[in-house]
Amino acid sequence: MAEITLRDGTVVRCRPVPAYATTQVVSQFMDPPLPTVGQKSAAGHTEYHAAEIGSPGWLKYDEERLAIQKQRVYASRALDYDYGVLKWAYEIADGVLADWVSEPPEGWQFPKALAKHGVESTDDRRTDYIAFELLADAADHDAFQRAIGDKAELTPSEVEDALRSFPRDVARGIVSRVTSEWSDDEERTV
Repeated sequence: MAEITLRDGTVVRCRPVPAYATTQVVSQFMDPPLPTVGQKSAAGHTEYHAAEIGSPGWLKYDEERLAIQKQRVYASRALDYDYGVLKWAYEIADGVLADWVSEPPEGWQFPKALAKHGVESTDDRRTDYIAFELLADAADHDAFQRAIGDKAELTPSEVEDALRSFPRDVARGIVSRVTSEWSDDEERTV
């Protein structure tokens, strides 16, 4: 379990979301089968091959695939918010926290302005509140993702290890840009 402090002073208790749970959630949304087109051969039997990109069958497939990808991402994020956030406490004065809560404030509703612009509700008030109010700030959301194990900061040594796979001259140019961000007392070699 981890606690993160949001930019507004709210403290959120989080727990890692098990990778296996995420796998189970996203596997519920499988891509549709590739479209095929039958073609009669000279011998009289039908041979099937993939539909051409841009054909009506392909366009229908691509539309379905994108809709499923969207559902997959939404379901994964909903799991992150619902399982990953245990409770939160608002800061009511400098360093003083209110009681811990795990549900949105009474009367809170999904913002009509978001719905007006096509943003969809998850149909779960708690998940919507966490996504659209509690973790609305990008920096807060990044801290949350690190706390639940969905995002990790790369260390300089991890960057160096990844750069070793590039040709020497390419890596040298990348390293010079990356290492310019490191402090002068850190010595790095690639």
